[in-house]
Amino acid sequence: MFSFSKKLKSLIDIIKCETKKHVFFRYLLLILILIAYLWYTVHQFGVEEGLLVTFLTWSFFVFCTPIADAGFLVDFPARLLIKVRMLHSELFVWGFATVLNIFALLTIQEFMRKQFF
Repeated sequence: MFSFSKKLKSLIDIIKCETKKHVFFRYLLLILILIAYLWYTVHQFGVEEGLLVTFLTWSFFVFCTPIADAGFLVDFPARLLIKVRMLHSELFVWGFATVLNIFALLTIQEFMRKQFF
């Protein structure tokens, strides 16, 4: 009986370690996708407008995905570095995305007109 519980504990430790590796690789993949998209938008629209398009796309994913993969870009490092619960960092991410969208809607109308009309 003792041997079984020791093996079970060992198996749980292995699973925890693999889960942490999986989360880290997922985070790296999301960062690489974001960097590639940033490079494309900067190349396509210029630096200022490319950054704006990238951040607005990020905020779109924050608002529209039930599992906040866009917020994960902020949540994961915040959880590791400053031990903030994901709930609190997610509230910050939603607030930042809201402010970014309001700023874009109110101040950057000439960019929207130039790109879409």
